[in-house]
Amino acid sequence: MASKDGPPTAEHGSSSSRTALSPTRRERKRVSDRISQQATRARTRAYIEHLENTTARLTEALAGNGAAVSEQMAQQYDEIEGLKGVIARIAKIANGAVGFTCASTGPDIQNRSSKDISHSSSHGIALASPTASVPAGYCGCFAPETFPPVPHTNQESLKKIYPMMNLKCSNEGRDYFGALNHALVTIESNHARHLFSGPHVDDDTSIRAVLHGWDAARAKNPFDVGWQLLQILDEGLFFRSGSVERMAILRIMRAMLMTKINPHLPPERKPPSFMNPSPLQMQVSHPRLIDYFVWPEVRDYLIISGISYAPESLAAQFAVDIGFKWPFTLRDTCTYQPSTGVYAFSKEFTEAYESLESWYFKSPIMSIHLPLSPDKSATGLEDNWLGTLPLSCNLPSETLQQDVSWDGAWEGITSTENL
Repeated sequence: MASKDGPPTAEHGSSSSRTALSPTRRERKRVSDRISQQATRARTRAYIEHLENTTARLTEALAGNGAAVSEQMAQQYDEIEGLKGVIARIAKIANGAVGFTCASTGPDIQNRSSKDISHSSSHGIALASPTASVPAGYCGCFAPETFPPVPHTNQESLKKIYPMMNLKCSNEGRDYFGALNHALVTIESNHARHLFSGPHVDDDTSIRAVLHGWDAARAKNPFDVGWQLLQILDEGLFFRSGSVERMAILRIMRAMLMTKINPHLPPERKPPSFMNPSPLQMQVSHPRLIDYFVWPEVRDYLIISGISYAPESLAAQFAVDIGFKWPFTLRDTCTYQPSTGVYAFSKEFTEAYESLESWYFKSPIMSIHLPLSPDKSATGLEDNWLGTLPLSCNLPSETLQQDVSWDGAWEGITSTENL
């Protein structure tokens, strides 16, 4: 009888031999490793070639061939975006075969023409990926949508149609309200000869400008005149605001600007419903800038008061105090699509963005100037300004039905009656 402490028998050793790879599996593994190494080397070579080409282009630009380099980069941009679209579709098909892709409502990839594929840069196709920066439980898939092409870098600059624009806000007494209003009117009045980017590019630009800076946003998506204006405004005024606030402000101002340019945009491209014009806005002529204020009661108040002037100091305080309720982190505001390298707003951020309750003032400094309801300010100031208006004001009945009155005044702002 064998001892219990003796060497293992053949029966015990047979279990370990089962774990060894069979010749067929070893061969498959070697092939898989070889293909992976080849792909890695190919990517490395392509990246080195890309760096060499970029260095050559920059060298030519420094030598005085800027125009030729700009044209060449515009062509390469189109080619790169086309390749991204093809790669996105290939990845989608590959992932779909193993059940990791999100459902798509678009037509079959094999039935598309080469022209459709080359234009695929306009489609934000999202793929599920373990490395994507997405909130837990959120897939980040977006259905393809066609929109006008992104303008190239040689498009007309904003400086050509408004050479004297100055939206740098300090603490002076200059009329910042009038300067910004004139800039908006200029863009809206000269939009016919310009191309404007579509919704996916707009969202990516809003997010990328806050996360990575305006230079990175412009490098990814060449700016139309509307985005040139928003960059100047953000760098001149809203750099004082928080990151989440800046992202929300850029998104809502871009949506409002595009709605002004084209009132017949689909609902998903328009700003939230609380930005719809009130009866007073539709009946009374007023500065264009008023339409961009978030709160309907503030827009009505500015119109009734005839306000068309605000100093830089008050504009700066407005940028500091405006708040956006967001209980999550900055990275939770968006998702990232690794197949296209494009950011998109998260579902949670969009829901907060579309609610007026998300907007408020962080301190009582601005709240004492604006007729906001208590839940939108830090001071509990009552929304009661309508009751003190003279009877000579011809207001829509919908506005007069509010049984409130306000005793305050907007300090530091002059109405048109006093100018």
